[in-house]
Amino acid sequence: MSCRAGFDGGHESQYHLEVYEQPPGSLVHNVTSSDPRFDLRRGLLADRRYAMLLYASNELGRGPTRRINVTTPSAGVGGGGAGGGGGSRQQRQRAAETR
Repeated sequence: MSCRAGFDGGHESQYHLEVYEQPPGSLVHNVTSSDPRFDLRRGLLADRRYAMLLYASNELGRGPTRRINVTTPSAGVGGGGAGGGGGSRQQRQRAAETR
């Protein structure tokens, strides 16, 4: 997942990604980075629903939070599931679409 950096007010930005399994809403990843790209190919389980919260912050404060709902492909699709990059490109793109 990646986002495009906007105007930072002249201050270095940090990008935050929180990933929650749905349901029950358990936090499974909490990552902060100066690079607005996050590699989620490993660590997410197959055939699960997740809510991803993405936001940026700097010393001036926190930007708006964007919520992205995704469903990972089942392990049998393409033989790889969520962690192995399985499924066709189209299936992976569909799984990453906002619902």
